Amino acid sequence: MESVRLYNSRRIPLNEIHLNTNPAVVAYFEPRTQIYTFELPYLYVDREQSGRDLVYSLIAQRIADRPAKEVINHWECKSVRARDVTFQFLICQTWTMPSDPAVRKNSRPAFGSSAYFILSDGREASTSFKLSFGGSESNGPPPAAPEPPAAEPVPAADAPRDRPVSQTPTTPPPPAESSRGPAGGWQIPAASSMLLAVRDGDFRVLFSPQTWTNKINSPQILLDQRMVALDAARPPGADYCAWQPASATLASRVLSKDPDTEVAYTLTATNGDARSPAFFNLDMKTLNGSRLGSLQCFFPRAESAGAVPLNRWVEIVGAHLTIEVR
Repeated sequence: MESVRLYNSRRIPLNEIHLNTNPAVVAYFEPRTQIYTFELPYLYVDREQSGRDLVYSLIAQRIADRPAKEVINHWECKSVRARDVTFQFLICQTWTMPSDPAVRKNSRPAFGSSAYFILSDGREASTSFKLSFGGSESNGPPPAAPEPPAAEPVPAADAPRDRPVSQTPTTPPPPAESSRGPAGGWQIPAASSMLLAVRDGDFRVLFSPQTWTNKINSPQILLDQRMVALDAARPPGADYCAWQPASATLASRVLSKDPDTEVAYTLTATNGDARSPAFFNLDMKTLNGSRLGSLQCFFPRAESAGAVPLNRWVEIVGAHLTIEVR
């Protein structure tokens, strides 16, 4: 921040602004909740804002400042997807927390220690969102809050904010598409719901382009959230799914950002018995009836297909496949 102020006062050129390059940290993805989690040990004491209580910032105030060792910055982020969203972004809730796990376990978040960020892919210059924090009719609606300011990439020539506007810890906001209602958008069904129940309404399956782009035209096995070779050994009694493309020229249609606009899905299920496992067959065709491929999922330890929950299926496919309903 010290060098940014010098630049803004035209005392140094742009190329003399000092930037910190921090080592990368490990991020974890939870397929069931679709949440990315990571922690940044790069918080600096903001001496200008600190009084009796210390105030921390992601931006060093002076060139000689070093990260505070007593705190970390915990992040939980979720991708927002909807038909009318024209770019990709993560909405994140973040907390300032003690770095010592023992201290963290016995402490409570302080007021002002959490905030919300929007991490954009940079394709849009600005955007605005309304965050809803729940509440019930019996307690009355939450007090009105001012509209969050537009989130935009900060040009190198502008001074970044010292800190985001903070909120007290609360339930993370729902994905943007859920606010549109079942008639308008897609959303991920509850993890505890039954897999067979998705066929009772509109549903679609999203294939992750990161892992399927070069493999969609050949048979694949999904096992323990991994994609393995077709002839790979499978543990006895393990749940698994098998992808079988029906057309090498048409199968790639399932990779569309909005596959429901050109793919029709049919889900059938067969109960298991002492000799054969319960299994699901998800057949995919073009809207004019040409077969694209099928996904068969086998559950050896389940006799009734209707008793297989969605989270058990997620344990097989991980982030490679996602079911959405509306």
